[in-house]
Amino acid sequence: MSMYKTFLLRWLKKFLVLACLLFVCLPYQSVAQNKKQEAYFQQFLKEFSQNDSIQKAHTLFPLEYKIWKPRSEKGSPEIRYIEISEWMPLTLSPSEEIIKGPEGYGDYEQSFEVNKKKAIIKIRGVNNGIHTNILFILKNKKWQLWCIEDYST
Repeated sequence: MSMYKTFLLRWLKKFLVLACLLFVCLPYQSVAQNKKQEAYFQQFLKEFSQNDSIQKAHTLFPLEYKIWKPRSEKGSPEIRYIEISEWMPLTLSPSEEIIKGPEGYGDYEQSFEVNKKKAIIKIRGVNNGIHTNILFILKNKKWQLWCIEDYST
C-alpha cells in the first residue's frame, strides 16, 4: 500500500507541475497569436482600403447590410443585400484613430476586435450618432467582408 501511495504522489506532483506550466504558458501563446493575426488583418485592411477590385474580391456578395431601428422601435433589423453592381468602395483605416469624416458627416473613431477567425471594425461617431460595425471572417486563409451592421441614429 505505501508503494502505491508513493507512486501516486509522484504521479500527482508531475501532473500538477505540468498543469501549472500549461496554465502559465498557454495564455502567452494565445496573446502572441492574436497579435500576429491582428497585424495580418491590419495589413489586409490597408490593401483592402486602397483598391476597389480587392474590395470586390474580398467581399461575400450579396453583402448583408443590417439596419437597426432607433431604440424606440423594438424588433429585428431591416436587412438589405448589396449586390456587386451596387458596390461603393469603403475607406477604412488600418489604425485606430479619430478620422475626419466627409463634409456633413462629422468625425468618427475606429477600433478593432480581431481573433483567429473573425474581425470587427467598430466605427463610432464623435458626437454625431454614427455607430457601425463592419464584420470580416477568415475563410480559406483570406479575410472576407461578410456583413455591415448599422446602429446609427
